[in-house]
Amino acid sequence: MNNYESFKTELLSMLADKVDFSIINIVSESLDKAVNNYDIVRKNTNLIPAKPDIIKMFIASKLSEGKTKTTIKTYYAYLSKMINTISKPVEQITSNDIRLYLYHCQEVLHYKDSTVQNIRRIANNLFEWCVLEEIIRANPCKRIKPKRCEKHPVSAMKPIELEYMRKACKDIKEKALIDFLYSTGCRVSELCRCKLNNIDWEQKTVYIEHGKGNVSRLTFLNPESEVSLKAYLESRKDKSEYLFAQSKGMTGKALSARTIQVAIKRISQRVPTITSHITPHVFRHTVATCAIKNGMPIEQVQRFLGHANINTTMIYAEVDIDEVRHSHAKYCA
Repeated sequence: MNNYESFKTELLSMLADKVDFSIINIVSESLDKAVNNYDIVRKNTNLIPAKPDIIKMFIASKLSEGKTKTTIKTYYAYLSKMINTISKPVEQITSNDIRLYLYHCQEVLHYKDSTVQNIRRIANNLFEWCVLEEIIRANPCKRIKPKRCEKHPVSAMKPIELEYMRKACKDIKEKALIDFLYSTGCRVSELCRCKLNNIDWEQKTVYIEHGKGNVSRLTFLNPESEVSLKAYLESRKDKSEYLFAQSKGMTGKALSARTIQVAIKRISQRVPTITSHITPHVFRHTVATCAIKNGMPIEQVQRFLGHANINTTMIYAEVDIDEVRHSHAKYCA
């Protein structure tokens, strides 16, 4: 690899977690045109160079597998930070290097256990790919056992709390937002991307396009959601293609995840009886818990929520201690 190619690879790798890949392609083409007028000379330093070309090839393989932009950015951010901190070429990294880095993340950077394990998982993914590509002989992550993380499941709202939330809405947009989150059980990122043409009013369905893991699925509108959503859309004066659009400036842009999170928090703060932290994901948990308690088969809940693994769906199958006490009195007396 000549000096120019090394320079371009390093620059594009630095841009990968900051801009869209379409922009990176434009930059790459522009550099290729401009380089004819210049000579690129590499500056000698005492630093051990990282291998951004390997990371770039790995990221390219994940793109070809259909991974979402969010997943790609997460992979690149975690891997770049790990390799820059370890300061070794990818093919020279050992199990102890990774152990020390994970320890650094937990004890120095104070990352949560789940984040540290996510870094280990992504690193393992990289090194498995390196083995398949014959860049390295063995995966150094294989000797590092994943640590069990204590899961803190999100508490579902009670039916009365959901009704209080609906009553606390100040306008039809807030009400439509709450009803849609509960009815569809969609993730906040999926709601942000949802467009008007994803709604089939006759079938009462919502097409979730490119959900988590780039998997699309159908979810559904209940009567409350259909009524409030139609009222909200009739009140809009913009021509945005998105189901929930920004109100200010008539830009037509979709609501951001942060805007939705803040809106839900403000609504919950108007309900004095709700003391727990309410987020958009709580509605997903609430509808899943309600469906399971009312007898919906777990496989159907899995499909409805878009879970790749049924074990993820089982997290929502909470068992109330009062129900256990009642059943014990009934069956064990």
